[in-house]
Amino acid sequence: MAGLCSTHLLSLTLLVAALLSNGEVLRFDLEREMSKEYNLSHLQQHDRLRNIRHIQPYSNNGAVNLPVEGSFDTGLYYTRIQLGSPPKEFCVQIDTGSDGLWVNCASCRDCQHESLLEAQPAFFDPSTSTTSGFISCSDDKICTGDGSGCSAQNHYTHYYHYGGGYWALVDYVYDVIHLEKSSGTSAINTSTQIIFGCATQRQGAESLNAPIDGIFGLGVQQISTINQLSANGVMPPVFSHCLKRSGGGTLVLGQVEEQNIVYTPIVGGPNYNVELQSIYVNGQQVPIDPQAFGTNNGGTIFDSGTIMAHIVSEAHDPLINAINQVVLTYANVLMGDIQCYASTTRVFSIFPILRFNFAGGASMTLRPIDYLIRQDSVDGAGHWCLGLLKSERVSVLGDLILKDKIVVYDLLNQQIGWTDYDCSQPINISISKPIRRKSRPSRHLRHSIIAIIVITSFLLCLLLIQRVLACLGKARQEHTDSPAQEMEQFS
Repeated sequence: MAGLCSTHLLSLTLLVAALLSNGEVLRFDLEREMSKEYNLSHLQQHDRLRNIRHIQPYSNNGAVNLPVEGSFDTGLYYTRIQLGSPPKEFCVQIDTGSDGLWVNCASCRDCQHESLLEAQPAFFDPSTSTTSGFISCSDDKICTGDGSGCSAQNHYTHYYHYGGGYWALVDYVYDVIHLEKSSGTSAINTSTQIIFGCATQRQGAESLNAPIDGIFGLGVQQISTINQLSANGVMPPVFSHCLKRSGGGTLVLGQVEEQNIVYTPIVGGPNYNVELQSIYVNGQQVPIDPQAFGTNNGGTIFDSGTIMAHIVSEAHDPLINAINQVVLTYANVLMGDIQCYASTTRVFSIFPILRFNFAGGASMTLRPIDYLIRQDSVDGAGHWCLGLLKSERVSVLGDLILKDKIVVYDLLNQQIGWTDYDCSQPINISISKPIRRKSRPSRHLRHSIIAIIVITSFLLCLLLIQRVLACLGKARQEHTDSPAQEMEQFS
């Protein structure tokens, strides 16, 4: 019996393999109920947002270079974008730790009406743009999860919370974003429709030291601007930033072609989560439990919207102890919430070199200037503080660590890369050939085939058992009837 089942299982496996190799398909009848109120534009928009992960060539005739303003000292880096018809400029913070783009709405309550920036604050008015409209609650265009709702005007709303009392309530709208793509020595103006938030309420912007018009969320979710641009075929879902310590820099939407970029895989999660595996201080490994950086705890997040570096407590304490073993001979520790030192010697010569090692063999070297912050005391003496704060939940690498580097967020191939760079210099962009996402085996297809084989084999075995039992019953009946027939013949 087992031999029969094995034989049929092998035959079925070979059959499936033959069908797949010959380009045949396994056919299943699927049904999906669709509302009669759906129109073609709804379906088109749904698919455009959903198909980000599909294998497709992207238009690669250049990338978008956006100048970056702000500095580490002001607590944020920002850029300027143009939305609507006619185009209107908005100043938005670059934030890889959040997903949505939003700007102040003309109807916004509690929005900042005085800006410390050179430009006056801007407000978006959907009624004055010929290409704008609100996303209604009945539209199936976006899904932003927790924090979403519906306003009294039937507008799809979302609540963005950034911590520290900073939050915004937005109505979702659609309109065009205007971009200038660099392609060699030429520039190509392009525009495409995206969905973004129009903030009707907002609080806490004063904590940023410089009021801005909104947030340029470049996270991993579908509502992220980079993913929407990819879904529209404008560019692949890849972008980079280079944040200069003294201020300014560049934000590149599209691929770059700089050398010496090392990559580590994105390990999943709601943010740009990666796996930090170990930390070295002056070439000596810090004794840290590997579970401290476990991806089950969220791993380590790259977040341009965070200022400092936040290290999970299980790794923070051993790291600080290792730094102190090097430094305390030359500097005195100052008591306070943040680890600071007073020293009369050259600080950068006494603090150690740190090296963060990530999955995939990528490492990030941090010089003292990359993790120290100067604080002037009351007596005028210079104090140096570690920008490495303790976190109780997850490790986050903010602008302190990410500045003076090209940092590449590659959603196309699910990886993050970086290299040290002078951010006052231009960045080489990719302008040569169409880009195609690296082909990967379909896990869902493999699982479906395995499930089909297992279920079919089980049913086949049941059928064989039924037939064998029927044959045995028939044989037993014939064996019982034979003596009676022989007796009748003799009589």
